[in-house]
Amino acid sequence: MKSGCGRSSRRCRGATLIEVLAGLALLGSLAVAMVLAKADLTAQDALARHKLAAAAAADRLMTGWWADPAAMPRDDRGDVPGQPGLRWRTRPIDPPETPDAASHPTLRCELVRLEMWFGELPEPVLTLDVVCPVEEDTGHETRRRPRG
Repeated sequence: MKSGCGRSSRRCRGATLIEVLAGLALLGSLAVAMVLAKADLTAQDALARHKLAAAAAADRLMTGWWADPAAMPRDDRGDVPGQPGLRWRTRPIDPPETPDAASHPTLRCELVRLEMWFGELPEPVLTLDVVCPVEEDTGHETRRRPRG
């Protein structure tokens, strides 16, 4: 008995057109899934890099503002020097109301929010709330940093 595929044998056949198309569709869907996963990973990586750069820039800004008590802007915005596309904004915010606020002594301070923005992103990549003391005599806001 002869084994193998000859011209007259019907046992050995190739894949049908439907099988080939199904295989190509499966490979195509896997390729699309890989491209979409790569795009998500790239976007997450870019956002993480923006957040790291914003944190470093906020640290530099706060170091400069902390060095001079009158330098902390209360309601202002600007570009971060040396960081193209990175902007900052400060604004005073009201402290949250607490039910037993009357029982605590009043602290002479102001809460200022620092927000860091990259380009045209709809939300800040970094938000930092800073407690700034307020002078009791004139109501003029200044910051004091403990030494030591």
